[in-house]
Amino acid sequence: MVSRIAVLFPNKDTWSAVLADYEHLKAMLTEKYGTPSDSQEKFTGHIGDYDNYFVMHALKDGEYVWYTTFTTELGDIELTIMSGTEYNTAMVRLAYHDKANSEKVRNAAMDDL
Repeated sequence: MVSRIAVLFPNKDTWSAVLADYEHLKAMLTEKYGTPSDSQEKFTGHIGDYDNYFVMHALKDGEYVWYTTFTTELGDIELTIMSGTEYNTAMVRLAYHDKANSEKVRNAAMDDL
């Protein structure tokens, strides 16, 4: 039973490239699902300007919050930027959380406790 699925987009080695991927997908999701239910897009550490070197290190160090969530009748869709799988890279992750199957998985886990 599938309750959650995530798609990881290719690593990008510049902030502008990963942000372009994120913004493109966010625009498409907004067109399809309407206004996001939640969105935060900011750096939490001091990075000065948006110089690629400092931004990519902020991503690696977890000094950012960059996500948008859409809530639908069937579940939630979360779009986020995360540190990449290679040094000094970042990627976009698109995750779907199925409402009905998530509840079934939760109930099965509760039964096992």
